[in-house]
Amino acid sequence: MYRESDRQLSTASQSIIVDKLLSELPHVPVSRPPAVRRHTKTVLTPAPRPVASPFVRRRQLTQVGRARTADETAGGVWARVALGITLGVAMTFWPYQMCSGGLAGYLGGVVTIMSAAVWSATVAWQRRAAFAHVISIGLFVWGIALASDQLLQRTGYAYAQVGWMCN
Repeated sequence: MYRESDRQLSTASQSIIVDKLLSELPHVPVSRPPAVRRHTKTVLTPAPRPVASPFVRRRQLTQVGRARTADETAGGVWARVALGITLGVAMTFWPYQMCSGGLAGYLGGVVTIMSAAVWSATVAWQRRAAFAHVISIGLFVWGIALASDQLLQRTGYAYAQVGWMCN
């Protein structure tokens, strides 16, 4: 099919042959620049590289030459998730009365759980740790459940009515 002489053709002459064949086809524009069609050599320059986002740039810097810090490893992701889970479990053993200052402290703890869940979910998403991300979302839902357990009783949506202040 191919002759030995066809393999020895230069790139410029091959592009001229391709251009001739393409020009014979109906409705096919020739895409070569005019310099190639005039048998001159063109110097192809690479396209400028797009500017990387800060996250991509940070990942490139971590991959080239420097050691990874604790928050850039899987251990850092799981440490955040473990912190949130520990807080979530500990809130079920809240020792204070659920009114006045004790209620404010409890709801502050629930907000802390939800903040830890958002924090660990964000880091898990950035580090592509899917299982840790799912657990973090579950931890956030657990925080919503803990908050709604106390708030719904005080806003009239639950069967048991409880006051905000201690009697």
